[in-house]
Amino acid sequence: MFKSKITKNIYISIITLLVVLLIFIIGDALTSSKVSILTEKPKTDISVFTSVNDYTAKYKLLNEVSEEYMTEHPDVSIKYSSLSTENFNTRILTDFSNGCQADIIITYPTRTMENLFNNGLLADLTAEFQNDESWYDLFDKSALQFCVSNEKIFAVPMETEFVGLYANKKLLAENGLNIPKTYDDLKNCITVLRRNGITPFSFGLKDENLFLYQALTVAFEKNFEIEQALAEQRFTPAYVSALKTLKELYDLGAFPSNCSVMTRSDAQNLFMEGSAAFIVESSSFSGDIENSIKLSDVADTYTVLPFPSPHDYYSVSAKSEKNFSPIIYGVGDMTVFLSSDAYNRNHDVVMDYIKYLTGAKVNSKFVNRVKFLSALNTSSELPTYGPLITQCNLLIFNSTEFAPVPSNITDRFVWGHTIAKGMSDILNGSISAEDLISNTENLSRLCTKNGGE
Repeated sequence: MFKSKITKNIYISIITLLVVLLIFIIGDALTSSKVSILTEKPKTDISVFTSVNDYTAKYKLLNEVSEEYMTEHPDVSIKYSSLSTENFNTRILTDFSNGCQADIIITYPTRTMENLFNNGLLADLTAEFQNDESWYDLFDKSALQFCVSNEKIFAVPMETEFVGLYANKKLLAENGLNIPKTYDDLKNCITVLRRNGITPFSFGLKDENLFLYQALTVAFEKNFEIEQALAEQRFTPAYVSALKTLKELYDLGAFPSNCSVMTRSDAQNLFMEGSAAFIVESSSFSGDIENSIKLSDVADTYTVLPFPSPHDYYSVSAKSEKNFSPIIYGVGDMTVFLSSDAYNRNHDVVMDYIKYLTGAKVNSKFVNRVKFLSALNTSSELPTYGPLITQCNLLIFNSTEFAPVPSNITDRFVWGHTIAKGMSDILNGSISAEDLISNTENLSRLCTKNGGE
């Protein structure tokens, strides 16, 4: 019995010891957890909203480099969202109006974005460039000028953009046609292709950019005349003439039968499938083509050239090494804006990310993989441009006159709600070109009177 009592006491002691040890372990874990919670740096959330379509190589690479940044900065969380141009501008105005805007916006430097800046809703980045000369020196100053308003820098450009006429050389040759050098040549191509059952132009009215219309607009007016008129809330006769010319092309059978419902991606796919001979697009489309097929096939199949103007002043001279068509040139949709709220609330974090995104390392990835025309002077390394991007560079180099992107220097809200929305009515003849542009002027003046929007 005495032995049994001793054994029982030993068991009790062991159990007591284990309980004490368990309490100590749990207490230590809780203490460590509390210390961890107290010392762990809270995550900073950065929201990014962009008009770069989520199916593009640009958007995928934007997300990839953001993942790399978050790996290097585990205390930062970055979330991207995208909306096509057709809906982007309405959404951006709604978001700012409701105070739920993204921290960073990546889109074209449109008049809408400039108005947001002038109303104090986008950050003034002038001091950032002044205080970081090495960052400022990265940028091509001719590109940076598109991001200046009232001598203040309100955005950071990553790419420059050229708008031109893309042609399928093989398709033209199969139909006994040459690359058009004049507007009459282009109309002849349209007539022959349509007669042979081939869609001449890939063009969609659901693409609010309407690059074909923009190319026609600058063909009818000199650069400074368009900009001066818009500053006075006037739209020059070029806008009317371009609409009438677009109607002429439509009546010739230039566009797909379902052009009224075609989006930008629909039009691009139609051209890349070889089902249309022409498309007017930005230089970023060159990268999409070069990334989709072998470069040797690109050189054999496609070319890019200035749009042959209906205006005699801008006729392309076959004898000259320089072309006389105006080149639509500016910075593209990879232009970075920062909301004033995010700038004041999380200055160090958002500026660090923007400098990372627009720095030499990330820029090199975009140049070599997306193949856009960089707005940065990054390094001595020559980018591996393919035949179409090389042609774009040569066209810019050889151009005697540049024109701004009309949809950028026009209030984008006005552009979308009058010109883009009324394009179907122009083509079916239910509104005149003069009346549509008059409606555009009226809405533009109303928006200006109400504070820019």
